[in-house]
Amino acid sequence: MTIAIHISAGKNENVRESFNFKCFTRIAAEQPAHHFIFIFDTPPDPELYLDPNCTPVILSPQLKNSLLRHYWYNYKIPSLLERYNADIFVTSGSNCSFRTKVPQCMIIEPLSLSPKTTGRYLKKFLPAFLDIAKAICITNPVAEDELNIYGVKKDKLTILYPGMDDDLNPAAWEQNEQVKTKHTNGKDFFFCELNSEGMKNMVTLLKGFSLFKKWQKSNMQLVLLLKTAMKAELSKDLSTYKYREEVILITDNEDVLLPAAYGAITFNENDPATGLYAMKCGIPVITIENKITRKIFSGAALYVGVNEKDISEKMMLLYKDEHLRSEYITRGLNIVSRYSWQNTTSTLWSVMNAIAKP
Repeated sequence: MTIAIHISAGKNENVRESFNFKCFTRIAAEQPAHHFIFIFDTPPDPELYLDPNCTPVILSPQLKNSLLRHYWYNYKIPSLLERYNADIFVTSGSNCSFRTKVPQCMIIEPLSLSPKTTGRYLKKFLPAFLDIAKAICITNPVAEDELNIYGVKKDKLTILYPGMDDDLNPAAWEQNEQVKTKHTNGKDFFFCELNSEGMKNMVTLLKGFSLFKKWQKSNMQLVLLLKTAMKAELSKDLSTYKYREEVILITDNEDVLLPAAYGAITFNENDPATGLYAMKCGIPVITIENKITRKIFSGAALYVGVNEKDISEKMMLLYKDEHLRSEYITRGLNIVSRYSWQNTTSTLWSVMNAIAKP
């Protein structure tokens, strides 16, 4: 079987980080009897390693806009698939080719496919792409609900759970103690990684932490991981905060703070990565409640609205009830157990065999 795969990376991204590249390099290593065509629209790193059963092909032009993407998929790709006698074409993103009879598998990575967030090109052609594709794989379970808008048949749709960093695991007690000794004088801490969404909710988080400290009288700390550019602004805001001595600002994560945390708080409702990483490290998660977080975390997270009372109450639940905390750690580990490259590639290879032309 010959499988052609479009390997694409976003601006300033390395193709090694492409989901398609990560999956099919692993599959190629496991399936040496099959041929894999890696199609790049820009030249990859000359030192990029591929197994002997993989053929790299540079197919310009670079896909900088919808017009070039349409031309590339409908005029460049069909001739390449014919040249290599491909049995399957795996696309990158929400695209397909109208001008080939080779079975196509769409691998859709974006979180949202709703008409409000797609450009005019996809608004026009996405229904047809979904109809043409023999298989549709999504890397976020939330997209399953959004694809229902287009009437995608269940037997066409497969959820893939991307593997996670093997280094992210519950840390040894000694390692956690070293991290706490360095950053919080040995005290337990709640961890929150801040991005733009987190900064919008910073006042609420600090008010919630104040309530927690007022009611519990504990020495618990709040560690905030943020970009260097945010630190000066936040330091100024903290200058009059009552518990400012117990809020630690960190601008790098070289000590891997997350596994040493008592609990993790995440406001990034559109990107579940921080919550999933925390669960993989055996850390209970407090997160905003919406359909996205409920779909991804199910009953493995403690949910809050964006208000200080909710946040403080969930902090107190974890602090006061060790049995409850252990239960949420177990639930989280169960959720992330399916996020493995072995599961992902095994599922994807089953899809390839199911749609291969006879």
